Amino acid sequence: MNSNTLVSVEGGDIPCLILYISNITSIAANAFKNLSVTDLTIGLEEQELQLEPDSFNGLPLLKILRVELGEIPYNKGIFKSIRTLESVQLTTNKANQTIADYMTNEFQNIKSLSIYKSQFKDIGINKSCQSCSSITELRLSSTNITLKEKSFISFGNLTFLQLYNTSSLNFHPKTFEGLNQLKTLSIRYNELQAFDFANFTGLDKLESLNLRNNKFTSIPKYISEYLKSLDLAENKLTTIPGKVFEGIPNIEKLFLSTNEISLISQDSFTGLKKLKYLYLDENKINKISPDTFSGLNLKELLLSNNNLNVLKNEDLRGLSTVQLTLSNNQLEKLEDDVFKNIKNFYEDSKIINETISADDTNEPKTALLLDGNNLTQISQKLFDVNGDDKITCDIRGGFKICKKSGVLLSVDQTTHYFRLYIIDKEITSIAPNAFKNLTISDLILGLADKQLDLNYESFNGLPRLKLLEFESGIVPLKSNLFKSIKLINEFKFIVNGGKQSLIEILPDELKCLNTLSVQLSTNINSIGSDIYLKFYPTVLHLILRKNKIALIEKRAFTSFKSLKTLEITNTDILNNLRPGTFDELDSLKYLYLNWNGLTSISKNIFNKLVNVVRLELAFNKIKNIEIESFSGMIKLQILKLQSNQIKHLENDIFIGIPGLRELSINKNYLTYIPKNIFNRLQNLTHLKLGWNKINKIETDAFFGLDLSYLILGYNNIDVIEVGAFQGLTTDDLILSNNNIIHIDNKAFENSTIGTIHMYNVNLTVDKISWGLRESTRIFYKKSYDEEMSKIFKYWDDEKFGSFYI
Repeated sequence: MNSNTLVSVEGGDIPCLILYISNITSIAANAFKNLSVTDLTIGLEEQELQLEPDSFNGLPLLKILRVELGEIPYNKGIFKSIRTLESVQLTTNKANQTIADYMTNEFQNIKSLSIYKSQFKDIGINKSCQSCSSITELRLSSTNITLKEKSFISFGNLTFLQLYNTSSLNFHPKTFEGLNQLKTLSIRYNELQAFDFANFTGLDKLESLNLRNNKFTSIPKYISEYLKSLDLAENKLTTIPGKVFEGIPNIEKLFLSTNEISLISQDSFTGLKKLKYLYLDENKINKISPDTFSGLNLKELLLSNNNLNVLKNEDLRGLSTVQLTLSNNQLEKLEDDVFKNIKNFYEDSKIINETISADDTNEPKTALLLDGNNLTQISQKLFDVNGDDKITCDIRGGFKICKKSGVLLSVDQTTHYFRLYIIDKEITSIAPNAFKNLTISDLILGLADKQLDLNYESFNGLPRLKLLEFESGIVPLKSNLFKSIKLINEFKFIVNGGKQSLIEILPDELKCLNTLSVQLSTNINSIGSDIYLKFYPTVLHLILRKNKIALIEKRAFTSFKSLKTLEITNTDILNNLRPGTFDELDSLKYLYLNWNGLTSISKNIFNKLVNVVRLELAFNKIKNIEIESFSGMIKLQILKLQSNQIKHLENDIFIGIPGLRELSINKNYLTYIPKNIFNRLQNLTHLKLGWNKINKIETDAFFGLDLSYLILGYNNIDVIEVGAFQGLTTDDLILSNNNIIHIDNKAFENSTIGTIHMYNVNLTVDKISWGLRESTRIFYKKSYDEEMSKIFKYWDDEKFGSFYI
């Protein structure tokens, strides 16, 4: 970097590059040095980036470009050197052109365009936009787009169109005219209340329509012989009228979950002979009319989380389904013949309550789920059970999860949730291909507290995965274990084994990480200077918790230029930091070093961390802090030093941190507060000095401070001397649970204090003599509970130590 210009980016053979660098407002010509990157994410300043015609030279293989911060104005020639682009994502863009005008013909191969939080007002019509016609996927989110007649005519080859969370969205009957290739239309989170598709042109060949999370109170009319999937989940529907779906006879998937449906007409689903998946969960259905599902040949019927308390034989008459989910209703009793009219239940499968028997297969043929009801007894006549080899299945949060003998066999997705939790301490292994092409982005696993049996096919079927987290279960790091999810951004895992350095256990294939968390481990005992060579430069957040790190080499993080968050906590044996340890971490904003064994802080450890806004050194054994230890941290706003062994504060200890807003030195061994110790912290608003051994406050100790609160409770203060709080401004001053027996005249002279809390103090109040204003309120007689609730209002973020941001 040179001033505010990105001058040079060099790197090895990496597919993903993420650039989050503050203060950058321009990219120089030829800044990228012939990188092999195929996926580039840029997050710089939230303002217009100054670009030159050759700014993107040196990216010959680039296919995906994301601009998450910063506006890229179109100037001819900017993108001429990256004609391999297939996908472009623009966010927080403030361009005034239409989208069609913005699309340059230099994007010759672009197939996918995503625009988020943009100020584009119009799609626009531009007949000369050759790149517009090559786009097959268009996503618009959080924009103020106005839709007009033939709005998308320039994008005539679209097969996928998403309008997500767009404000004041209105449609013209011919808005979609010209989209003859459109297969999927998603209009989610737009607060639509009505939409008569029968009056629209251009949607005749639509196959998938997603209207999830709007405000529809009635089912919109739609006529198309091509439509296969209709999603109306998370709306305000209350009833399903008869024959309401007769215009879409070829529908295969129908999502009506999470509405307020209480009434279903007997002929609501008449004629839907190709329907395979019907989701009616999370509604208010308390009764099913006879023959409601007659003629349906389903793979899955989801009726969980409703108000059903009675289920009769005729209610399910004529239904054919492979899986029936009735979980979390109010069923109290089931008649022996309640399921006898359901085809497939008895001819092809063996079922029991929540458990499915199979013949040496990973896939159960039929599932009946009844968990979460009020059933006290189930007749064995309901089921035909043979064999001892049983697969247990459950529906959890929109997923069907099946296991057998501690092995996770299969996970199928029943709704469009983006996150999957599997918390099951019985699972010790994940079978190959267990995940069935899920669309989730986050996978959180809490498995058995032992070494897990995983192989390179265990994570197949997760094409969109971005986060993988192991809350429990020890991960055996093998070569290519994660090759099928090598593009994940965030990885949190647990390892175990002999002593080794972190560089030895990191998987080679994860080259697109931006967050790496290694915790609850016993094997990492050092961090060497070559730690990040495998990950540079993508990782933005590194969390190392509960390890046995005793050594961090000088400049251990030098090659990690993009790091924004670094947490090294709960090591217990890391008792010192070497000068230069964190040098060259120019982008670092958050540094957490809590719960280690640190005993002292010296100069030249933090001085070059010019962009850090939060530094936590709590719950250590720090006794000494050299003067100017924090000098140079010009953007520091929060400094946590609570729960250490600090006995005194040296003059100039807080020099060089003018922007500090919050300082916590609770629970130390301080005995006095020196004069003018805080006078350089003119932006301080929160000062915590409670639970120390303070018995003396020197004159002008807090002079000139303008605080929201000052905590001095639970100390050994017996006398408040003249000038102790002179010149202090604060909304709340907490002096509770000291041994105050006397306050000198003029102790609070020239102060502006809203409220003083000094519970459990036996004094006669004399505001005038003390130098207080008449408007100052003094509370000194309250119950213990009232007192603690007031104090902990300012203490809540410290009761549990460090937390991750």
